[in-house]
Amino acid sequence: MLKRKIDDYLRNYYETTRNALLVTGARQVGKTFSIRQFGKSFKSFVEINFIETPEAAELFKGAKSRNDILLRLSAITSVPLIKGETLIFFDEIQQCPDIVTAIKFLVDDGSYRYILSGSLLGVELKDLRSEPVGYMGVKDMHPLDFEEFISSVGINDNVIEALHDAWRNRTAVDTFIHGKIMELFRTALRRVPESIRCQHCYVTASAMPLQCHEQALSLIAFGVSEHCCCWVDLMRSFYNMGSIYEAIGDYQSTQKNYNQALLSIDEDQRASYAPEYMAHMMRTEMHISGFEYTEDLNRFYSIAIQADTFSQSFQKKMFYRFLAEVIIFRKQGEMEKAKASYYSANEMLKPGFVGLLTNHLKRKGYPETTDATKEATVFLKRAKQYF
Repeated sequence: MLKRKIDDYLRNYYETTRNALLVTGARQVGKTFSIRQFGKSFKSFVEINFIETPEAAELFKGAKSRNDILLRLSAITSVPLIKGETLIFFDEIQQCPDIVTAIKFLVDDGSYRYILSGSLLGVELKDLRSEPVGYMGVKDMHPLDFEEFISSVGINDNVIEALHDAWRNRTAVDTFIHGKIMELFRTALRRVPESIRCQHCYVTASAMPLQCHEQALSLIAFGVSEHCCCWVDLMRSFYNMGSIYEAIGDYQSTQKNYNQALLSIDEDQRASYAPEYMAHMMRTEMHISGFEYTEDLNRFYSIAIQADTFSQSFQKKMFYRFLAEVIIFRKQGEMEKAKASYYSANEMLKPGFVGLLTNHLKRKGYPETTDATKEATVFLKRAKQYF
């Protein structure tokens, strides 16, 4: 039988609290099935679906007390209600918002246990998860994930724990195990809607530790060759490959993939993406040339600075733009401009530097850095002689 992560959660929840629980999530993720399976651990299990039996919503209208509600409950089900040993399941509660208000009275009574479920959209639109505080917990259930899938096809817990350890320690997975897991990943991918298979490949690869860059690149390449169905997928796939190559210092391959990402974009939309990609290619070109002037660097820079002010305000972009200006302005003989950019770049490397977006991004949970490479800092030290 398929084991879901929520199975353990439900068991632990009902062992440690008397509160009700609302299980929410997208449609068809397995909420009802998992709750029914959990219900088998009780002597009595009652299920009330407000879509299949809309008249059940009348249970909570005009009820003056919890006794009224319990009496009405017993009137619409033939399943015996055994005190202390019955789980009552209210499904599709977005069709009956009154249940959320009534649940605190039922929990207070303590005769039975309660579990509720509803579609994510319906629950959010009717703001059902916000109450009643202190009487009902909320658990979001997600679609079958890859760990659940490989467990269902026989990969044992020891192997799964070894994969967790490799992830936590950012170490490579055993070659044989990696081959087996990648084979299963491709099998799982075939069960994903075709329109998002390529996306699954590059999103998964981008989350892999740098030590596994060869596997990550192979996974993205597989997505491109087998499953890409639109220019957006191609663009993001090549961009992610470029990012991986840049992280390992292979700047030639980085440049090639960033350029391919730009060329993948529909011609009628390419111009709007060009400044963003030229900023990446400008940064890469400096590393390829050893931070010397090239015509390509000048061309990339001239397009990159056409980006909107917000896009240019990220620390990393600002830092490398200043470095490019030191090189380009010095080549053009505009030494005052080159000097100003040189000092601006140095200022950004000081501890505690706060950029235009630093505090905003920090509040959103995204710490910002200049991401200065060793080559970039060496160039700045060398450039000091010019000023």
